[in-house]
Amino acid sequence: MADLVGMVIGIELARLAGTQAMYIWGAYICLSMLDFLFILKSLDTIVFRFLNLERTTMLADNYVTARHVLTPQEMAGIEPILQRPLLAESQSKVKDVLKGYWANTFCSISQTRVQPEELRKLLQVFKDESYLLVLTPLQTTPVIILHQGADDKEEAASILALRLLKQTLSHRSSSSGCVASFEEALPLIDDARQQARELLPSFWQGAQAAGWNFLDEKEPVLVFGYIGDRALWPRNLNHDSQN
Repeated sequence: MADLVGMVIGIELARLAGTQAMYIWGAYICLSMLDFLFILKSLDTIVFRFLNLERTTMLADNYVTARHVLTPQEMAGIEPILQRPLLAESQSKVKDVLKGYWANTFCSISQTRVQPEELRKLLQVFKDESYLLVLTPLQTTPVIILHQGADDKEEAASILALRLLKQTLSHRSSSSGCVASFEEALPLIDDARQQARELLPSFWQGAQAAGWNFLDEKEPVLVFGYIGDRALWPRNLNHDSQN
């Protein structure tokens, strides 16, 4: 039915346009733009039920702020299609742009310019984790450093911890100002790590109840792709053996 209506409209437009090149090209450009807009609009009806990096970040952010896990249908209505991810950090360097949208979220140790003593304290705090959260006076926003062996589920845990830390820093900046030193930031970082550990089981339970794909009761379907900037440090062997 839609094809038939389109044919009728096309025939009538062709008769109105006549044989003048300007009218024909004008009609072609206008109809092409309408076709493109309708295609974009139709993409809103496509609902993905697996979690990639962008959807996981949006899911974690909404869970941190509202304690609500978005359903795939809700995500389809707000997920950008042609724009950069909503929660990806802005990029000012060409080399970061070439690395992808998340180059300023997942960093290497050298990029953070963290000092050796600061790194030692961070490794002690995150001895049972496969990631580090880093915030130094030289940084405007916290970043994640992934362990070389971190899998997608551990990457998701780091994203949840990062959103918790950003929420804490946002509340703090509005009340008592920005964090001035690493020593001041460390307790906030540790608190975000602990909160993420406590909230992660309920986060996954909520995601499963919301309709996101899971292989089984505890294994979400995560499609993150490979994140290149990683680091290697000794992890707690007891923690590794339990997981």
